Amino acid sequence: MKRNNLLKIFLFIFVMIIFPKNAFAVTFSVNKSADNLKPGNPVTVTINAQVENNAELSGFDLAFTYDASSFDYVNGAGTEGVSVNGGNGKITISSTGIVHKQDFTVATLNFNTSKNAKANSSNLSLTATSCTKNESVSCNANGSRITTLALGTDATLKSLKIPNTTLSPAFNKNTLNYNASIADITELTVNAVASDSSSKI
Repeated sequence: MKRNNLLKIFLFIFVMIIFPKNAFAVTFSVNKSADNLKPGNPVTVTINAQVENNAELSGFDLAFTYDASSFDYVNGAGTEGVSVNGGNGKITISSTGIVHKQDFTVATLNFNTSKNAKANSSNLSLTATSCTKNESVSCNANGSRITTLALGTDATLKSLKIPNTTLSPAFNKNTLNYNASIADITELTVNAVASDSSSKI
């Protein structure tokens, strides 16, 4: 009987060591508002924190890095008690004194895709450089990737029409000037279609 009780106690302790009853963790992650960005396009990056099992997070320092040749940092704002500083490829996000026990938005960062951005896929890296927590909490950070597209090289039109009139000369994508005559109108509609479907007119 004593041997059975000792065996049960041993197994219980073994299971508690191998499989802790409560696993606490805080995971910081990167979310982006858009992808496949062309030069000049804006993008918002949101840093979120997922807090598991009511873990107590009382302070942290995060390092967010990005490709400064592809993105221009506009501004950033942290939630209550969170400061955002930096630029030129690295932004520091810090918090002290406020205890978080549930999921929350850490900070919002606004960028513009650089006018000279080249087509590539670059890292949005996030690292937890320090984390103040109770002893059983682990802090993790997950980054992301973002894709930039180069500007197209075709700036011509596929078609050009003005209702109720005729263009002179006839439309040609390499012709830049046209004449058209129309009388007694209050507004004029010009229908132009780009040769590159991803271009804007």
